[in-house]
Amino acid sequence: MAALVRSAALTHFTDLAAACGVNARALVAGVGLPLRCLADADLKVPAHLVGRLLEAAATQGHEPAFGIRLAESRRLSNLGPLALLVRDEPTLRRALETLMHHVHMHNEAVAVQVEEHGGLVVIRTELASDGIGPLRQATELVV
Repeated sequence: MAALVRSAALTHFTDLAAACGVNARALVAGVGLPLRCLADADLKVPAHLVGRLLEAAATQGHEPAFGIRLAESRRLSNLGPLALLVRDEPTLRRALETLMHHVHMHNEAVAVQVEEHGGLVVIRTELASDGIGPLRQATELVV
């Protein structure tokens, strides 16, 4: 079964696509996503199709930093219910641990690990690709 992601991952996608000269609705339909994903942040859609959409938008819009630019618009609220859990933790470490344990509520294709090495904290994110091709834009959006 394909990993699912909340459509909140596409928040501001339409605006950025338009700024890059890309028809967002045509591109969404072209990769096989329902158009509703552009309006319903809680709709769960296949993560690999979102990855394909981001790569196509970057290519068609001649914008190699598409994922990064989309990430610039992110707020904690993009995580939906998960944001409430993270927000209410008393420390940054606890917030990261909560995110790590519950990120699947937002995106089943992402794993987060928090490691400590000699006083240095390393936050690792892993994006399951299932061999679907390049995921640069999705990776940059997640990070």
